[in-house]
Amino acid sequence: MSEQRYTVGLQSKTIFDMKTELYLFDNKIICELLNAQNSLICEQQATINELKAKLKEKEEDEKLYANEILELRETNKEFIKFKELGGDY
Repeated sequence: MSEQRYTVGLQSKTIFDMKTELYLFDNKIICELLNAQNSLICEQQATINELKAKLKEKEEDEKLYANEILELRETNKEFIKFKELGGDY
């Protein structure tokens, strides 16, 4: 996002929008553009936060599943030992 969209225009009294190729003389237009940009940034941050929360939830689920697998392996080892001791009639 290092691409510059705006530059100083005529005698530093305007802003030139290189995307639309228009000079912005009206402060109202400039404010609308900046507010729209800010709104977009806020939406992107909200999406980032939502995805981070989902990722954290998935990581926690993964830890729970890993622990369950370890417990099942231990149970299986105990069962095999039990069978080896003649516990399987």
